Amino acid sequence: MEPIEQKSFVNTAVIIGVIFGVTYSIVNVISLTIGVNSGAVGVGSILFFCFMCCAFAILPGLLANRFYIHEIKTAVEIGKGALIGLTAGLIFGVVFGFFDNVVWRLFGVDTEALTLEYMLLMFENLNIDDPNMRDEMMSSTSGSRTFSLFLNVLVAGLLNVLSGMAGAAIFSKPYEDKEI
Repeated sequence: MEPIEQKSFVNTAVIIGVIFGVTYSIVNVISLTIGVNSGAVGVGSILFFCFMCCAFAILPGLLANRFYIHEIKTAVEIGKGALIGLTAGLIFGVVFGFFDNVVWRLFGVDTEALTLEYMLLMFENLNIDDPNMRDEMMSSTSGSRTFSLFLNVLVAGLLNVLSGMAGAAIFSKPYEDKEI
């Protein structure tokens, strides 16, 4: 019996990774700008920001598996789900890092300074005052754009391996009985 050829998952993973990378980059800049300009960075906005970050970081692998499995109408093994998640996560990390480090600069938005200002406002509003904190944070972030891009890709890739495995397990269930 000859093996059945399945459609490649790369297109689905790339499309999902690009969509989530661009969307998260836009939402990230808008949220940071609103937080910094309002000056009211409190516990609620911190929790929202954490929830948003986790959701956008985990969803590409899960949804790439969902769309791929729905497209081929066949169950996918956990290992292949992890590979689909890894691909979507790596693309997400690269696109988000590219937007964060290159595209926003073309529009005059320094996301690194915006994030730093948001964090300093957060510490200020939570009464965590240290006179040297601003200087330490400024010196620790200088020249870290390449490291930031690497970290985005690494963390997004690893998180989406896990979400890809979960996606394969969850979304393959309806098709498990139809296997040959």
